[in-house]
Amino acid sequence: MRSRFSESTTVLAIIALTVVIRVGEFIPNMAPMTALAVFGAWALRSKRLAFVIPVVSMIVGDVALALK
Repeated sequence: MRSRFSESTTVLAIIALTVVIRVGEFIPNMAPMTALAVFGAWALRSKRLAFVIPVVSMIVGDVALALK
């Protein structure tokens, strides 16, 4: 069965959701980076993407927190 979403759409959605959760602080003691790293390693075909996505999310999240 073919997915409706491309892998790049999934990657961007994961990064955006992680940054929103990290910056918004909606749930106390939530670790979205850990969940992202575990899910990324499981869900993505490319192991390189599974490593890069959490790093990019942390960088974007840090920039967003600095601007807040």
